[in-house]
Parts: sequence; C-alpha cells; structure tokens
Amino acid sequence: MACVKDQPKEDYANVWAAGVVSASLDDVVRTFGHGSRKRERHGQSLVNLDNALRSCGIRAKLWLGGSFVTAKPDPADIDAVIWPAGHIFTADNLERASHVLRHKLLRNNFGMDVHIEPISNDEMFERELHYLGFYGYGWDRRTPRTIVEVMIGSAAASCTADPHQK
Repeated sequence: MACVKDQPKEDYANVWAAGVVSASLDDVVRTFGHGSRKRERHGQSLVNLDNALRSCGIRAKLWLGGSFVTAKPDPADIDAVIWPAGHIFTADNLERASHVLRHKLLRNNFGMDVHIEPISNDEMFERELHYLGFYGYGWDRRTPRTIVEVMIGSAAASCTADPHQK
C-alpha cells in the first residue's frame, strides 16, 4: 500500500536569522507588529501581556515562533512558550498570575497559542531542546527557523485579572 502524504503548510521566509535570537519587546513589535491589521493586533497583544505580567510582579522569558516571526502577511496567532513558570512565581504572585496565565485567556485576549513550562532547572535543557525542534524548523523539517527570545514583565505592586482594565 502506498503512503499518501498530505501537502505541508506553506513556509514563509525568516525575517531575522535562523536560531534563537534575543530581542527587546520594542524590537519585536517594531519588526513584526505592523504591515496588516492582524500583525498590529498581535503586536499590541504582546504589549498588553507584558503590562499584565508587570502588574502581577512577574518576569518571564517568552519564546516566539511560528508564522508571526516570519514574512507571512497575516499570521493567525502568536505561537509562544513562556519559561519557566516554576521559577517566576512566588507565594505573593502565584494566585494572581494564574488569572493572567490561563490558556483560554491567552488565546482569547492575546491571540496566543502558548505553552507554559512549569519546570525545574534540571528539566530546562530537555524542554528547550523539545521546543527548538518544534519551532526551530519549517514544515519540511529541514529549513531552520527563527525563535525570538524576549524578557517580559517585571516586579510591581498589584495585579488585575483583566489586562485590559486600567
């Protein structure tokens, strides 16, 4: 019996060099958050997520991959990994952070397809390798892709469950 292979999704060109590229949130929004209404919404969503995490006193490493960090004109969402949830939470902000970092909220309010990694240091290397393979190559599984690493959030005094509230 012959193997029938589905046509892979279309790959778009890298905008930045392939591999893990560290950048500021401003650089990411300036580079990837314009050119279409979807890209503008995604750029604003990243700023809103940064503000929501800041309001909770949380600092996190965010890996951005997929079509958002390519030349695709209208990416459907932002593919991301938040690192490492186990290290950024304290007794003071764990409950508040759980309101911001819910998959449904991240999907609905920020347009993100996100993986949150609640791991310890001894598991970090293996989990990073997993996502390097997952986001680090195109649909042909051979073409290297860009993963953008951004630090977001910071220490702050209070947290609101709805990042759109003032």
